[in-house]
Amino acid sequence: MAKFDLPILTSQLEGLIQDDDGYVMGLALSYINCGGATLNCIDGHDPNFSELRQKWVDQISQTLTQFHPHNIIWGDAKAANVLIDVNEDAYLIDFGGGYTEGWVEKEKSNSTEGDLQGLENIKRYLFE
Repeated sequence: MAKFDLPILTSQLEGLIQDDDGYVMGLALSYINCGGATLNCIDGHDPNFSELRQKWVDQISQTLTQFHPHNIIWGDAKAANVLIDVNEDAYLIDFGGGYTEGWVEKEKSNSTEGDLQGLENIKRYLFE
């Protein structure tokens, strides 16, 4: 299991859901209290969030910095895969892989390079 030096902002594994034979059917993840708010749907350009934008970028960057040395890839880096919780913290979600046109080039999907490209596009989304 990977050990992290700093807090990571994503769901935490709470347990495994298994059938009677021990086959893993699913994962039980911690709840992120966000009211359904993603970085994409709250409109990061809204002036009400101007003081929070850099905090969110820093939190996303810190989480990726903790993941990548352990070969953990976000995979579908985009604003819609960042939840903003009730404490106004940015949590990464959707580690299922893939890519979304306009956020990460297909050739870079599911890679560290793709995650960093997605982070740069999130910065552009928030600050331009």
